[in-house]
Parts: sequence; structure tokens; C-alpha cells
Amino acid sequence: MFVKTQQQVVSFVFIPYIYMEWSKRLSSKLHLEDVRALATEIQEKGGDADKEMLFALLSDADSKVAGNAAWVFSHFRSDQRRWLYGKQQVLIDMVMRTKNPTLLRLILSLLLRLPFTEDTLRTDFLDFCLLHITQTSAPVAIRSLCLYLSYEQCRFFPELTKELRAILSILESEALLPGLRTAKRNVLHQLKQNH
Repeated sequence: MFVKTQQQVVSFVFIPYIYMEWSKRLSSKLHLEDVRALATEIQEKGGDADKEMLFALLSDADSKVAGNAAWVFSHFRSDQRRWLYGKQQVLIDMVMRTKNPTLLRLILSLLLRLPFTEDTLRTDFLDFCLLHITQTSAPVAIRSLCLYLSYEQCRFFPELTKELRAILSILESEALLPGLRTAKRNVLHQLKQNH
């Protein structure tokens, strides 16, 4: 027979309360100083449970809460971002589902800071990134991040780097804004150095 301890009963009540409290904190307009303070609070005072709670808020129905949660993650120190390594596939799923351009940009930024390997290649995500590179209606930041992420995934496979070069040649006919032009130049430089 399973008997709940006092601590288990308290934690079942406490976790939803903390979630609601953090949801409330993230639902308001935040400034950079606020985001940095929240990131520091979670990294220094919180543990994995707090990171899990913040990660759960990435899927909050309120797009402001979800976006602010992603913004807080983007200000984690690199040693603390390692916690997200195991969440890479879930983040990729979020990227391919979201319609919110702010959340999309922030999660793409998080993914760019995570390592990609030959074994973690997901063709659906690679297709998503390659499509968004040439999508002129997409914001420049999203197109640029998709370009960098495409390189991170293609670099292991000569046939995929060839496909990436072909997509980059398509961009030649477009008057690129500075952010995308820089991303293209950087990726072409990486391709020349490594392939």
C-alpha cells in the first residue's frame, strides 16, 4: 500500500503554486535587467526543478509568458545551458509548432547554443530551417538563425553541405538585409574552411 509522506503532500500543492507564481511574474512586460535577475535567481538559488518549471512555461498558453521564459533561458550562463542539452528534441518540436515569431526566434537562439552531432540530425527540422532561409516573408533574425542552424546540421554530410550551398546561391538574387548578409558570409566562410 502506498502512503504519502508529509513532504510529498506539500510538494503536490507547492509545485502548482510555484508554477502560477512564476507564470504571473513572466506575464508582465520585462526589461533586460529583470530577465537577467530572473536568470540569476534560477541559476543560483534554484535547482533542476526550477529549470523544469521554467521549461514547462515555454509551452504556456499565454505567449508573453512563453516568450519571457525563453528570454530568461537565453540569459543562462553557458555552464547552466548544459541542462538544456537533454531538451534539444523537445525544443525542436516547439520550434516547428509555434506560430509566434518572437518565441520562434528565442528558441532558435537557444538551439544554436546547443551542440548538434551526426546522430542528432532530424531531417524534418533541417527541412524547416532550409525552407525558412529562403522565405522572404520571415523576419531576418529567423532566416539568419535558420541559416546558422542549417550549417550546424549539414556540416557532417557532404551531400547536405552541397544542398546548403545551392540554397545560398538562391540568395544571390535577393537584396539581403545586413543581418542575413552577415550570416550568409559567415556560413560560406565556414563551408570554405571545413568542406
